[in-house]
Amino acid sequence: AVAAVAAEENTESSATPNTDFKRPGDSARDPDWRAVYLKRLQKLLQAEANHMQRLRRLRQLCDMAPLQAVTLAEKITLFSNIPQLCRFHELFFAGLLQYCRDKPLCVGQLFLHFNFLAVYAPFGATNMMSLPLLDERKDALRMWLGPQAAVLTELRSLLQNPTHQLETYMSLLSLPGSGEEHIQVQQWCNIAVDYLKVHWSGKRTQPTPPNTQPTHPFPRAHTHITHRE
Repeated sequence: AVAAVAAEENTESSATPNTDFKRPGDSARDPDWRAVYLKRLQKLLQAEANHMQRLRRLRQLCDMAPLQAVTLAEKITLFSNIPQLCRFHELFFAGLLQYCRDKPLCVGQLFLHFNFLAVYAPFGATNMMSLPLLDERKDALRMWLGPQAAVLTELRSLLQNPTHQLETYMSLLSLPGSGEEHIQVQQWCNIAVDYLKVHWSGKRTQPTPPNTQPTHPFPRAHTHITHRE
């Protein structure tokens, strides 16, 4: 993902200007950079769609996992909170990325304001144990699956996907460009990337926001959903 992003930086920088975003009272805007930002956001949205597809498949496999082949505790270790992760993305995260379309300052804050990794922390806590456990119980699972035993290879790949997805998010939050607006947006994205790295490593810290204050708050309805999660 990182290499693919880097290969397209020059193409993004020469994007056609888009002036649809200019509104009375807004701070200085760079239409050239906005066009670049929209392309990067589209990549985030595509990565999100792919991630949701894989999470849904993991949820299916979670529902299939038999207690005859693994104990309930082992099933929890294998799949952690995959159903919750699915709800998190289906209910609001993908929609909030769309909301950031004309509010670039919000895209970095999205990974902070909604305590994004609070949903990923339980998965991270068990993920290092899930693959060794899968290897340990593969014979019992293969016996139960019978002709469908090939799904174990798919399961191994899917269990690594949430970690890879976080790396994809971090790579896409590095925005090309220059100018005042880009600097303000990138400040928040850098804070988000640092927070993702630290939180995923298990060291919980509170991010220190830049001096720039958000100009576009998230919708109240989404805030409510997040707290319920």
